[in-house]
Amino acid sequence: MRCTVLLLVIILVCLPFQSKAEEETITYRTVPGLKGLITCPQSVPPYSLSESRDSSGKALRQCRYNFGSVAVIVSTYRKPQYAQALKDILGHYRASGYSMEDGYASAVLGTTYRTYSSRDSANYETIWSLSGSHHDYIVWASYRLPTHKQFIDDIYRKFLVMIRDQQG
Repeated sequence: MRCTVLLLVIILVCLPFQSKAEEETITYRTVPGLKGLITCPQSVPPYSLSESRDSSGKALRQCRYNFGSVAVIVSTYRKPQYAQALKDILGHYRASGYSMEDGYASAVLGTTYRTYSSRDSANYETIWSLSGSHHDYIVWASYRLPTHKQFIDDIYRKFLVMIRDQQG
């Protein structure tokens, strides 16, 4: 139940996503004051774009990727809005009663919360905050340990490369 509430809170902080079919009709544009286009690549192998939303609210762009039951959301922010967005997201985790965990592998470079536990595994969510030359980014990942242990470094590396490539 707490996991559902937290996901709902994150979605409420971020505006609703567009479906993949709607993604094809989006005209990407240059945002004034920022260099280049802000886009969601169709895939960051093996992760496939499942949803995206165009700029509005705090985030300029959000891209949701899935590979099986692993989910990753990359949010792009203007520098002034980034700090408040990160503070809001982390505040929602604390308000939901989740405690911070040490993290595993590259998750130690972010902030990790255990959102659900069973006898055999636990669901974790990690938030990495990354600063670029033109934008700032929040990368959120949801995964199960020990099931997805091998994906954590992969998530961090692949999406860091995607963000670097967006910097132009």
